[in-house]
Amino acid sequence: NFIATNAMWSVFKGTDEASSLDTAAWRTRSFNDSTWPRNAATFYYGETITGGTVLADMQNSYSTLFLRTPFTVTNAVEILTLELNAVCDDGFIAWINGTEVFRYSAPVDEPLFNSLASTNAVPDPAIFNRWTLPSPTPYLVTGTNILAVQVFNVSLGSSDLVFDAELIATPKERA
Repeated sequence: NFIATNAMWSVFKGTDEASSLDTAAWRTRSFNDSTWPRNAATFYYGETITGGTVLADMQNSYSTLFLRTPFTVTNAVEILTLELNAVCDDGFIAWINGTEVFRYSAPVDEPLFNSLASTNAVPDPAIFNRWTLPSPTPYLVTGTNILAVQVFNVSLGSSDLVFDAELIATPKERA
């Protein structure tokens, strides 16, 4: 696993854009998130979960959450596939090193700090789902990589939110 569940993430609450001049800059490897607090996943409110980070101020205040966590790859060319295993209520978009790799119940357009999830189709309690990501060759690098995730609630007044994820690599077989 490159990233385990309950990992530490840099967090920016969606009360404004995470990067104001270039709203996509926060998704990249070069973005400096050192002023963001670091908290443990699972991120949630309105759910009965042990551990993680309670977002007690989210309901009726902000609809999105910006998350970043680094992971190290020893040799990127040896990685065959990546899988994202995530639990989410209501939606998210994931990027690796600035390249979008997955959307789940996310807005169709370029996401903003006040965007909303496209649907509220998650049964309670939300469960982990595993998705195979596009070929990692164009976006994965040897060294430090960044998984950036923007989490969306279906409305400002939504009764709950949940997000946690792990990133799993499958190496190429050696001859």
